[in-house]
Amino acid sequence: MNASVKIYSFFCIILAFTSHVVYADEITDRTVFKQQVLRAYERQDFKTLNNIYLNVLNKKSKSSSGTLLLWDYYRVFEKYYETLYVDENLQWKEAEKGLKQWEKLYPQSAAPKIILIRLMQVKSNSYSNARFKNLDKASCDDILSLLDRTQVKLLSTLKQTSKSDKAEFIGSICYFAYDQFVKDSILHMENRVTYDPEWFTTKIRQASKEGDKTSCLTIFNEGIKKYPNYYNLYFETIPCHLGNDKQERLRKWEYIANLAAKNNKTIDGDALYARVYWVISSYFGVDNLKGNTLVNWPRMKASMKQVLKKYPDQWNYTHFAEISCRSNDKEFTRYLFKFIPTYNPSNWESQEIYEYCKSYIIQ
Repeated sequence: MNASVKIYSFFCIILAFTSHVVYADEITDRTVFKQQVLRAYERQDFKTLNNIYLNVLNKKSKSSSGTLLLWDYYRVFEKYYETLYVDENLQWKEAEKGLKQWEKLYPQSAAPKIILIRLMQVKSNSYSNARFKNLDKASCDDILSLLDRTQVKLLSTLKQTSKSDKAEFIGSICYFAYDQFVKDSILHMENRVTYDPEWFTTKIRQASKEGDKTSCLTIFNEGIKKYPNYYNLYFETIPCHLGNDKQERLRKWEYIANLAAKNNKTIDGDALYARVYWVISSYFGVDNLKGNTLVNWPRMKASMKQVLKKYPDQWNYTHFAEISCRSNDKEFTRYLFKFIPTYNPSNWESQEIYEYCKSYIIQ
């Protein structure tokens, strides 16, 4: 693969074996794991890739902050594909060729099958966003119908058509073509990859993208029935076709938080309640969870403490401090800052927010 592939940071497993708070570095953890996977991918070392995959799948491995590494394993590939322009045809073909070779070598492995669909989902989104490097090379003839190919060629001959109009037209046609390809691929692979919980998150994403609320919830229920302890099934369902009804959205969030906590009580106590609302805060940019959602704030604080007791990582402390600060709980923010020794730009949205929240210490 291209030697100039960008390196993105993701998770590895770093466990703390001391009785006091350890200032672990989740960002460094992510870098180590990410580079391990990406370097194997660059070398087309499918044996290593598959071994890493089976390890995180079967051992249910977690990072130092307590998140599941299987989700981050798949994000390694998605983040790489997101760097590609849709008209970089050689790179896309190399990526598809590599995944098919991986599948040929390890036909029982779900990873290359799921990653191929994720690749197509990313490419579909790139067409939708008109992510072209060279519009003259933009094409998706390999999956277009004859009628669509004729339309694209006709448009390309019209000199009076602006480049932005061409980009929008080609992007729209190719977006829908790849989207249909993804749906067909999901149907084709059904029942062949269900032993990997990320198969269900892949389907949830597609249903959410299509605005199919019924399918989204059906897939979610199928997924948690089989994998009730897989956190990301709950997280991926949060944005699934919420509609414009604010109260319905708030009730759904609280339902998912309660269900995640209930289904993971034996292993994690009530920690999933806080983790779900953390995702809600991050994904939707909800500044004040306490004031703008149905969160049970005393329960939320107790839940955050449970997370921190098991995973005393700086990533967790700083994000919970920011959530608490944005919810105007000065007392709990002051408590959390006792365990935050210094500013780390990787953990905070900005230094201004850090300084603002830190000011609660002297108030």
